[in-house]
Amino acid sequence: WYIEASKSRMYGAPPEIQARTRRVLMYVYDRCLRLLHPFVPFVTEELWQAIPHSGKSISTAVWPPPGQFVDETAVQDFDALQALVRSVRNVRAEYNVELGRKVPATILASAAFT
Repeated sequence: WYIEASKSRMYGAPPEIQARTRRVLMYVYDRCLRLLHPFVPFVTEELWQAIPHSGKSISTAVWPPPGQFVDETAVQDFDALQALVRSVRNVRAEYNVELGRKVPATILASAAFT
């Protein structure tokens, strides 16, 4: 979900926003590779060597600590966004709306989301 959501920040946004978005994407990618490494070590090592990193091998990289950098408000807001997107997709599917067709929609949100 974040990769898809980050596209709007990568194209047409100011350079500093693009750079910050790239840093977040690379941070998440690095941590995902570290977590996957015990299951697919040769694949993750090859991918990790292709990105900027510190250390000689992913097998000696520090394991990501649990719960680091968790913003509960951001998680709740993104969960609400995901639920909204799922709801719109479900309605489109129920009414057999073609994938590329744009349709008007009205979304009502509480004051917390405006």
